[in-house]
Amino acid sequence: MKRYAKLFLFSPMLALLLLAVLIGTAYAFRWFLGPYDADENIVIEIGTYCAYLLSFVALAYFSKDHLHTSRRRSFLAIAFLWCVALVREMGAQHWLTAHDTTAVKIRFFTNPANPLSEKIIVGGILLVLIIIAVSLLVKHIRQMVVGFFKGDAFYWTLATFGGFGILSQIVDRFPSRYSKRYGELLPEPTLFGCKVFEECSEMLLPILFIVALWQLHLQLVDASSETGV
Repeated sequence: MKRYAKLFLFSPMLALLLLAVLIGTAYAFRWFLGPYDADENIVIEIGTYCAYLLSFVALAYFSKDHLHTSRRRSFLAIAFLWCVALVREMGAQHWLTAHDTTAVKIRFFTNPANPLSEKIIVGGILLVLIIIAVSLLVKHIRQMVVGFFKGDAFYWTLATFGGFGILSQIVDRFPSRYSKRYGELLPEPTLFGCKVFEECSEMLLPILFIVALWQLHLQLVDASSETGV
């Protein structure tokens, strides 16, 4: 398994395989239980949070590889990505306002009905997150691009992580955008498929996070073996 984990296509193929299994499981529940709301699927929710719990354990376990070395900042950048993904999964953006459910969207700031105090708080939090994200991107972008095109398995895992994160949000918003454009809801089977894909894709994120930490650990072990440390 270690040998395969060092291949650049390991994470994309693993993600596609797991996604197929998760979606197949969701449809199996649908076949046995009949139609149900994918958002209400407690099995998917429990599975997602269990995956985040395991990823937290992995984060704590592999922290010894980095925290007292020159790689400390890079490790903290990975931890930041984990925190953002977890906060997004928990729906923390809805905790920031008592008057609106779109606290991280432009219309929240342009809606005169929302209190100025909430807009200031949300704006401040978003500004801090944007500054952190941009600074991390500027610091690591060259390394990520070079690593990706060199076929580095770790950076391909990060790319897979980001790709599925973005894709899940696109699929999540597709039903509402379709409804606004055509004035009708998607057919129930299609709507169910979109919800299942989104939820299962989000479950993949902590799993890919664990894989990334493991791959980075394997690279450090190989580097230590080559230098005789």
